[in-house]
Amino acid sequence: GCGWYGMVNVNAAFKAGGVEVLALCDVDSAHLEKSAADIEKLQGSRPKTFKLYEDMLTTPGLEAVIIGTQPHWHALQLFACVQRGLDVYCEKPLAYDIREGRAMVDAVAKSGRIVQIGRNLSDVMKFRVVGAADFGFYGNNNTVMIGLPAAQGLFGDDETGVVNAAQDVHLRLRVTDVFNAGVIAQDALNVLPAQLASDQLVASSWSESQSSLFDALRLEKTLTGFMLLMIVVIGAVNIVSTLVMVVADKSADIAILRTMGASRATIMMVFVTQGTTVGIFGTALGAVLGVLLSLNLSRVMQGIESTLNAAFSPDDVYMISYLRAELRADDVVLICISALAVSFLATLYPAYRATRIQPAEVLRYE
Repeated sequence: GCGWYGMVNVNAAFKAGGVEVLALCDVDSAHLEKSAADIEKLQGSRPKTFKLYEDMLTTPGLEAVIIGTQPHWHALQLFACVQRGLDVYCEKPLAYDIREGRAMVDAVAKSGRIVQIGRNLSDVMKFRVVGAADFGFYGNNNTVMIGLPAAQGLFGDDETGVVNAAQDVHLRLRVTDVFNAGVIAQDALNVLPAQLASDQLVASSWSESQSSLFDALRLEKTLTGFMLLMIVVIGAVNIVSTLVMVVADKSADIAILRTMGASRATIMMVFVTQGTTVGIFGTALGAVLGVLLSLNLSRVMQGIESTLNAAFSPDDVYMISYLRAELRADDVVLICISALAVSFLATLYPAYRATRIQPAEVLRYE
């Protein structure tokens, strides 16, 4: 491997002295050519280049091999090296699982070759775990928070302490205005010194890094609002049917009012008022119950899950294990206005039918 780790190990070997690089192997042609050119400047001769490690191991004069391949699968290369009697410096991690690691240890012991893994133990930094947190979100189970000075010591250069740009290092900023995090992150990137503000540094907010999740939640919110509106429409149909039955049942009373001088507008206002009153009462009751449920949603869900001994959104199935509910006044007002508007529109047809009643036709059989 001729990536960053591989070349760091090669440069360290040159500093130790008595080293000549005979061959390089990497599947990335760009890394391979650049590393070969850099080594040629250091030692005066260009090493041979290979795409397959099996071909590289046939190079005459090899005594030791540095393994720094991606994606950290080193077992096959190590087996091939020790079988050919070569010493090995193998980057960490050594293996994917315990069985593979034991097979590698057995192969090294059988060959009698010298194999060193990663850094010396004296270079390992020790940390004390002070707490653990469950964010309720899939993907944060492998996240560890450490202080900035400790990160500089862990990932930075031993002499300067500057983090090498070739490493995939993420710096998280905590902000007070989470909804303006994108602008704050970009401003933080713009104030960096010129030697640090390069194209390799990218600022992204939480909404961008988890855009797929929030896009799905935004779509779900829209669909949920549409379903609520359909429920309100169904309730409005009940208002229509109730008022139509009232009109049919009270047709004689309506005819008497008409003969006593009540205008069509008066009759229509009576039924519009009745239907709107029902809509106002239902909207108020639904708004109060909805607000109370939203403020206590987490506790209600936990209580139901404890009673049923089952999880409604298990974290091994969904991306998130729970959601916090935020009560927004503008959403409540919008829903109430929509419900009242639908209720008012539902009263127009029955009221119109009431105004079309002919007193003479109805009272003829009374």
